[in-house]
Formats: sequence, structure tokens, C-alpha cells
Amino acid sequence: MITKIEVVDFEIAYDLSLKIPEFSPIHYSFEVWKERLQDTKHISLVAFHEKKAVGFKVGYYIEEETFYSWMGGVLPNYRQEGIGKDLAFFQENILKNNKVKWLTMKTRNRNQAMLIMAIKNNFKITKVESKNDIILDHRIYLQKQIKA
Repeated sequence: MITKIEVVDFEIAYDLSLKIPEFSPIHYSFEVWKERLQDTKHISLVAFHEKKAVGFKVGYYIEEETFYSWMGGVLPNYRQEGIGKDLAFFQENILKNNKVKWLTMKTRNRNQAMLIMAIKNNFKITKVESKNDIILDHRIYLQKQIKA
């Protein structure tokens, strides 16, 4: 299904994030993206199908050997095609080549698909953080050791 995955400027990933319905209630502004990424060593990936951007994955280094996979998503009409998994695999290969040992991420309890994908890809839950009294808003922190 995917034509190619490319490393891109984060602005391209940001534009695609605006089309992902799950981000609309908690959408980060462009200023937040810029503040988070502009002065960090980061990786922004976009998956294309016939020249159309259909999925993205963005993260940044929090330490020399630890990378935080911050945000990612796939357009609804392109889900269940393995695009998210392909983006994660591509990201992980870049990190292996850069001697990263730990990959971390965070998701919300409401995002079951992301949580299931993370656990299937050998991430381990390291912490659960309560957010207000809404169980679906609780944050789940995960980490994976990357082996060369």
C-alpha cells in the first residue's frame, strides 16, 4: 500500500496531523510543535501512497541514547494497512543506526489501538498517570529497548 516513507520537515507532518480526527479534541498548535521540535534533534517521517501523505510519525531525542516517539497517526481511510507499523519500523531502524538504546512513548487510555500496537511491538508499560477523574484520559508511559 505504501509507496514510500520519507524523512521530512516537521511542518509536513503537522499539516497531516490536522486531518487525523483523534487529534482534534487535544490538537497541538503549530507553535507548540515548533517550540517542541525546532531546537531538538528530531525525526519526522511521512508515509506516502501515490504521492499523497497518509501517515506520519514524529519524535525527538531526550538523551543521547533515548528517543521519545512523540506523535503519529494514519488517515482513517488508510488504517488497517500496516502503515503505522511500517512507520514505527522505519523509525526504529534509523534509531538503531544512531546507537539509540531506548525508545519511549506515551499514549492515553482512550487510544486502545496505539496501546495494543505498542505492546505487540515489545513496549513495556513503565507508568500510568491519572488525569482528572476520567479514566480514558489517563496517560500510559511505555518504553522499549532497541537492540542493534
